[in-house]
Amino acid sequence: MDIEKLMSESAAKKPASRRASNVTANVDFSKLIRMGFNEHPYGMSPKALEIMKEETEKSNFYGDFGKGALKKAIADFYGLDFANVAASAGSSPLIETIGCAFLNPGDEVLMCPTFAAFIDMAQIRQAVPVVVPLNEDKTYDLDGLYKAITKKTKIIVVCNPNNPTGTYVGREKVIEFIKKVPDDVIVLMDEAYLEFATAEDCQSMYPLIKELPDKPIIVLKTFSKYYGMAGVTLLWQCTCLFSHNVFKCLDKQSVVFHRTD
Repeated sequence: MDIEKLMSESAAKKPASRRASNVTANVDFSKLIRMGFNEHPYGMSPKALEIMKEETEKSNFYGDFGKGALKKAIADFYGLDFANVAASAGSSPLIETIGCAFLNPGDEVLMCPTFAAFIDMAQIRQAVPVVVPLNEDKTYDLDGLYKAITKKTKIIVVCNPNNPTGTYVGREKVIEFIKKVPDDVIVLMDEAYLEFATAEDCQSMYPLIKELPDKPIIVLKTFSKYYGMAGVTLLWQCTCLFSHNVFKCLDKQSVVFHRTD
């Protein structure tokens, strides 16, 4: 029996992933530093490590599937509602769940050259990744993205600061861009590297979740880079902040987004 004949059409047609974690999965890095993975060289906070060690003593019990305590702490930290937050074991499950919730075959996902997971997100749903070239200074071309919007556009990915170029677009330009994007297009902000930014105008877009409640905005944050928790994906690693109208859709994807009442 050819097992590939049993695959879903979308999985069978999906091109191979270009993510470094897939391409180099079987490479021996024992004598190399994996520069492309952007791993924190100094590790996590000793306080976080101490708490983690305490929690491992409870490993024979299932944890909180809904991640309620974590989500509440994050919501309180950002001044958001509990229903504005989701947490997951790494950014990839969140990105894939977003694609599962919103993308249909033929939909377009706009982005500049960035983290390859967003191309996977589109292709696994038979959507079309549309990659707009960066500006000459390697910054995200927001004007180019706006001009590329069509009736098929479903999601626009903005990685700020961008991975892997390390460049950023200032706060006012990003806000201006988000406001003029059609209300039926999701703006997906990837802010995995924001905590490293030192420029005052490189800021998070999470306040827009409250300021523009009718805009479908998703903000991805992570503990893996600045906080040195890249290897803690078995517990939790990535946070997703979004508007209430987005929550109604993502909550149906209960494999990752569990509600805790």
